[in-house]
Amino acid sequence: MAPYTQNAHYYGGSVTPDPRDQARGWLRAIDVTSGEERWTKQWPTPLVAAVTATSGGVLFTGDLDNNFLAIDGANGKTLYKFNTGDRWAAAYSAMRSATSNSSRPPRVSFPAFFGGTGNATIVIFSLP
Repeated sequence: MAPYTQNAHYYGGSVTPDPRDQARGWLRAIDVTSGEERWTKQWPTPLVAAVTATSGGVLFTGDLDNNFLAIDGANGKTLYKFNTGDRWAAAYSAMRSATSNSSRPPRVSFPAFFGGTGNATIVIFSLP
């Protein structure tokens, strides 16, 4: 068994990422009924955070340029972008309805992954 190394990645194998200046990400929308691709968008950084889809057609995710993103699920257009101060390497998503008092943090940054530098951070957004 390999010894534990703080901030190391454990994948059960090896990973060789593209150099940062060449790395890209892709976000694709697939119609679940037909299996057809609705749209695809190339990103300037890898997208390693989860994507949360809402019933209102908005997607939430983050990128390695430190941005929280709200994306139009119909066409892939960026609706809102907020720089959180560190890279997104994971996301937990939950919505709180008017009838529920429970929720989990919608975003967690793990800065040690993918070259981040800050402390792990939780950012919570709400709608008026």
